[in-house]
Order: sequence, then C-alpha cells, then structure tokens
Amino acid sequence: MAALAKTNGFLSSIAGAAMAFSAAVAPAHAQEATNVANGETKTIWTDELRELAAADRAATEYAKQHGAAILLHVGKDIQDHEQSEALLAWVKDQFKAGFAKQGFEIEIFTSMNDAVGTVLVYHVGDHVYTPAGEKDPLLGLQKASSFIPEVVEQARLAQELAQADLQVRSPIPGG
Repeated sequence: MAALAKTNGFLSSIAGAAMAFSAAVAPAHAQEATNVANGETKTIWTDELRELAAADRAATEYAKQHGAAILLHVGKDIQDHEQSEALLAWVKDQFKAGFAKQGFEIEIFTSMNDAVGTVLVYHVGDHVYTPAGEKDPLLGLQKASSFIPEVVEQARLAQELAQADLQVRSPIPGG
C-alpha cells in the first residue's frame, strides 16, 4: 500500500511539473509564432531562456537514463561572488557527495539567471520532482539538500518502473 501511495505521488508530480513547464515556455512559443506569422524576425527567446531550455532537456534526458539529475539555476548570489567558479564547484561537490552517501550518482546541469538566489530542481525519471509537502519544485540549496534521501528513493522507484515489463492487457470481451 505504501508503494502505491509513493507511485501515486510520483505520478501526480509528473502532471504538475508538465503544467508548470508548459506555463513557463508556452507564452514564448506563442509569441514566437505570432512574430513569424507577422513576418517579424525578433524573438522573446533570450540567451538565458535558450540556456535554461537546453539545460532542462539535458537534465531530463540524463534522469530518464540514470534515475535522477539536478538542474541548478545559478543566481546572482553565486555569479557575483568574487570566487564564483570555486563556489559553484563547491555547491556541486556538496550535492554529489550527499547523493554518494546514499549510494547514488547524480549529474548536475546548470543555467545562469538573473535571480538573486540560487535554486535547484530535481529531475526524477522523466519529470520534474516536487518533494513531499512542497508546493514548488524550485528549492533553495539548504532545503534541497534535506530532500536527498527522498529523491534517491524516488529515483530508484523510477528506475524500477522503467525496467519493469509493464504490458497493458486488453479487456476480455464480455468480461
């Protein structure tokens, strides 16, 4: 029964993540289509949005193959630090070490942004993962680190589901 509840939570977070990502990206696609239809060549897709989309796709593809990935949205708190490269490497190392303690290897993909603070999103299987009790998949670094055991558990479940032979049986006529 507990596994069913985890699976239901796991599947419901897929729908929420898909809607959140669509809501963020759809206006840009709609504006792009309008501009093209009007013969205009300008776009609202900035380099930052393109970088974010590419990092998001890479994190999703990695998570599909390996169970989980992290998309790190690097804010001004790290970018403006005098030793930003060293600080970013340290943050990545801390998360990799946290997952390694759980016996799980994680890959971290980055996207720079204009936000004040750095946040991250966990990708588990083929979706963005929102931890239990959270309303938003965007997590501050300290809070995100507390969810590492939960993310590992969900990633292992996603791997098991992906490897399972889930064949849908057709209904029995007259049954």
